[in-house]
Amino acid sequence: MENVTKKIDEVEEEARGIAKELKDLETKKADIRIQLLDKGADQRYWEDILRDVEEKEKYLRKEKQNLRKKEEDLRKEKHDLRKEKQGRLMKEEINHGIQWMETPLDASELGYEENRKLFSVDRSIMNWNPGTAGKVVLYCRDGFNEQMDFLEEKVCKEGYMGWILGPPGTGKTTTTICFILSKSIEEGWCVMFVRLWKWGIVSCIQVVDGQTEVSCFVGRLRAGGA
Repeated sequence: MENVTKKIDEVEEEARGIAKELKDLETKKADIRIQLLDKGADQRYWEDILRDVEEKEKYLRKEKQNLRKKEEDLRKEKHDLRKEKQGRLMKEEINHGIQWMETPLDASELGYEENRKLFSVDRSIMNWNPGTAGKVVLYCRDGFNEQMDFLEEKVCKEGYMGWILGPPGTGKTTTTICFILSKSIEEGWCVMFVRLWKWGIVSCIQVVDGQTEVSCFVGRLRAGGA
């Protein structure tokens, strides 16, 4: 990729040189036309000079067009090389960089309590750092139960595609995790939960039959030059 980047720089430099030559030719053509207005000047001489300048201008404009096409091809090649590199890095990370961790969960202490006023969930599922087990009790606001009912009735039973919208910190992710966890405990669901963190890390969490949390973290793939 460094070689392609160097070629792009060379093409851009050449294009700037041609642009400067074209600008100089425009100035020269203006001077020649002034001479052609002078009746005492050698008209044929200045017409020949103008013709030569216009021929050179035509050639340079064609070269500029060819350079533009060459630059486009090089940039496409660079894009393809970057995409290929990202794919290779992703495969390497998948094959060598992912560490799956298993954390046992106590299903007897997870789920609704106190007539749907509280919901217990394992800390390791809520925490970005996997493997930290322990019970956390959440107070169920009206919105929490409404979202849980929406996921149960509309999404699961009626088959709608569900969207939970709202500003940060309103419990969208927490509610969804709790819903998936409750289904894993009550009905034996096996769901993979993928979460994209703002600092670029991707976490994958899967709860198997409410008994075991299987999780992994994938570091951000940095795009850029080789």
